[in-house]
Amino acid sequence: MPDAPEESLRIYVSAFLCQEVLNENGLLTAVRITNAYTTSPVAVVNADGVSPPEWVHPPLKLHALMLFNCEKPVEFDVRIKCFDPNRVELLPVNPPIRCKIVGGAEGHALNVTINLHTDTPGDCWIEVWIDYQTDTASILATKIPMRIVQGSPLLMHGTQTNVHPSDQSPTPPSAASEPSRS
Repeated sequence: MPDAPEESLRIYVSAFLCQEVLNENGLLTAVRITNAYTTSPVAVVNADGVSPPEWVHPPLKLHALMLFNCEKPVEFDVRIKCFDPNRVELLPVNPPIRCKIVGGAEGHALNVTINLHTDTPGDCWIEVWIDYQTDTASILATKIPMRIVQGSPLLMHGTQTNVHPSDQSPTPPSAASEPSRS
């Protein structure tokens, strides 16, 4: 197989974000597909017990599920890049991942865990890049948005409710799914 794909060779990519991916004998099931997350700040009590608590937004753990298909056999590397709402690139999600497609309906499924900071509201972007060779330019295959909305602190009966970040689930806010009316 040649190192570089033919000029007309195309790799088709489907990608989305979800809360969890179940793997049952190689069959993947996406749980709670979403493109938005509402985070509620959690109080962190200072060690001195006197200073007021600091409110922090817990990180978001989600999965990027990507499906790659091609009409012909091909091998390539996939790189994932994440950008915060200010378009600042975050630390690399993972090293390049080698994918091999035999062609036709038998493609390649890739499940990558991503941890996003939620302290800045707005649209984060997850980019999927394909490299055919290390000495050629990468190709942007697709981009997936994740809207971060900051909600109110979690309070019950006038006291702070302690919620572990893993207990929070991606919740699509109405602002992310409804068009703006101006």
